[in-house]
Amino acid sequence: MFLAGMTCETQPTLQTQVADILPRAGALLRETGCDWHNVVRVSLFLHQDETPDALLTAIAAIAPVPLQHAEIELVEGYSRPNKLIEIEITARR
Repeated sequence: MFLAGMTCETQPTLQTQVADILPRAGALLRETGCDWHNVVRVSLFLHQDETPDALLTAIAAIAPVPLQHAEIELVEGYSRPNKLIEIEITARR
């Protein structure tokens, strides 16, 4: 299963955007019979004005995302100015 480009532009901070995205991702994983243990890859596209440490801290506080399968790419911007993170998740049943 592939969850492509999950973002949030309604929340003002990186932490609140992560808090919006990860529960939705978890729900989608459950709908397909998966959970966070089935995740084999997480791609995190982080706005260059944010820090990877802040992102990892926010993720760890919200969901058991398997970060050993994660990659972080810094990006200059998105289609909308308020986006700070885009998360793509690949899981296998």
